[in-house]
Amino acid sequence: MIQHWEKFLNLNRNGYRHPYVNVDWHYTFLLLNREIEDKIDSTYSTSIFLSKRKKQSVILLTEEIPTVEKRKYLAYKIFENWKYSFCEQCDETFDHVWICELRASEIDSIIQETKEFFEEACNSLLINEDKDPIVNDKLINKMTFWDRTYSETKITFIDLIKGIISCELAVYTSLIFENRKLQEKFLVLLRNFVFEKSWNFWIDRCLKQKEKERRLKINFKKVKENLNEDKYIDPNRKFNQLNLFSGLERVSS
Repeated sequence: MIQHWEKFLNLNRNGYRHPYVNVDWHYTFLLLNREIEDKIDSTYSTSIFLSKRKKQSVILLTEEIPTVEKRKYLAYKIFENWKYSFCEQCDETFDHVWICELRASEIDSIIQETKEFFEEACNSLLINEDKDPIVNDKLINKMTFWDRTYSETKITFIDLIKGIISCELAVYTSLIFENRKLQEKFLVLLRNFVFEKSWNFWIDRCLKQKEKERRLKINFKKVKENLNEDKYIDPNRKFNQLNLFSGLERVSS
């Protein structure tokens, strides 16, 4: 399976980061395939939902949500001067969707709710296994991935939104549960929770964007009539200066 992800890891959006950004690719890929199995029964009747959810997860992981910057690849003449619909000041890159100061309070709320879920879900699983509920605020706040910023050198909450599991999170949960099945169950639950919160956050953006497009009479026909004739070069593109492959050997072993 890892061989099929080499192209993903070499994408500019992933290769620009410092090689010592510690990603646990084993759990990252595991959750991509397992993240909803604890939520619903995997039956034929749910196959459409499963397929849609998997697609949404991949879109987040690969930073391919249809931002304004992505739409410039399609119709630059229309979207040339368009900005993020909430602030109308900054280019709408993948990262800006999550770090825009005008929505900072919403992301802060999601982070706080995630911390609360982390504690409640961990302790509930521990109690069900007749173990002491050892997780508290102090332990959770020791973890370093709660920042709502973008960083080239460390894991932040944006990475958790994407579905990336840090080595730090993997180690902490391993020590908490001392049981691989419980650890995996918790990580699935955590991923589900973060996905639902962040996807709803993105949907709010989509609704605002659609309102703007309706107001300016931008529709499919107009976009089709203004398709790019030349290749668009994104000035916000993340260049592949460094490589994440340094942490991949433990996944393929």
